Amino acid sequence: MKYILYLEASRLAELETHNTIESNGSPKTMPTWLQWLWQHRHGGARDCAQLLNPDAPLQNSVLPVVVLLETNSLHDRLQDAMNQGHTLVMEWQGKGMAKTLRLRTKTLDKTWQDGSDQADLLKSIRMALRHCSQATKSIKRQQRVLASRLSEEQIVQKFCRSIDEHHADTRCSIPHLALLCGVSNVRLQQICQQHLGQGPKAYLVQKRIQKASELIRNWPENRRCILSKIAEKAGFSSPSYFSSLFLTHMGQTPTEFRHQHLQNKD
Repeated sequence: MKYILYLEASRLAELETHNTIESNGSPKTMPTWLQWLWQHRHGGARDCAQLLNPDAPLQNSVLPVVVLLETNSLHDRLQDAMNQGHTLVMEWQGKGMAKTLRLRTKTLDKTWQDGSDQADLLKSIRMALRHCSQATKSIKRQQRVLASRLSEEQIVQKFCRSIDEHHADTRCSIPHLALLCGVSNVRLQQICQQHLGQGPKAYLVQKRIQKASELIRNWPENRRCILSKIAEKAGFSSPSYFSSLFLTHMGQTPTEFRHQHLQNKD
């Protein structure tokens, strides 16, 4: 099982130097559970045993987090970390036989005396870590979904900008737009359908019809409205195809649309 271990400076130094001597010169016995935690930290690397800093946030990790402390200075911050479900907090307090170890996760709060059964304690630690590991996997799934959504939104934004910039070009096609957005035709279809409620071709046609409508409305009153010019400026290669699509979207032909616009102005 892999996890990142956070320790206070004195405890980290003790474990790194394998110091097993008390200050009075008597042998010090390192608890089985502490030996296990140190040996099984992620890859056994020094980088995976972090110093606790009361003023710094805990690392946003893709691994479960174990925090071992003997002070109360981090309680508020640790409570926030525990609420995510992937953090196991171990408070080792007291002296001698009065020493206790308290395990806390989002769903666990249990305390052992120093003389408690080490096998039972180690089993509880490993079980708590399994729950933290499951929570970590859930967090990673949520992060992937969020990253995917952000990526899709960026693609949609780029697609819409590309339409605004290139819709008047009759060579502007869905394969060309997909290439500009860095995705396949199928992927672009899926993203547009999900975020715009229509496919990329329908969106492109809609933008071109909108542009054609603006051109017709702004066409000088004393000049004959030439549909071929309107179609070309809006990005349509064929005037007849343009007229057919205009009728479908607007419910009237371009000529009827212009006459109605002129009447409304009067």
